[in-house]
Amino acid sequence: MFEGAETGDIQAVCTATKRTFFHEYVYAESLQAMVRHTQTMKTGSSIIDKDVKLGPV
Repeated sequence: MFEGAETGDIQAVCTATKRTFFHEYVYAESLQAMVRHTQTMKTGSSIIDKDVKLGPV
């Protein structure tokens, strides 16, 4: 889930990521970065609002 990874106008996309692996050397920093990024993502319906980055789960 990173900016620019959206697929544009395709509405039914699910990557279904279950695991992400990080080397222990960068684990804490990477986890914090992912949490910070996902907290800034707008959730909702991208059909109604084009700024939505994360649909209902």
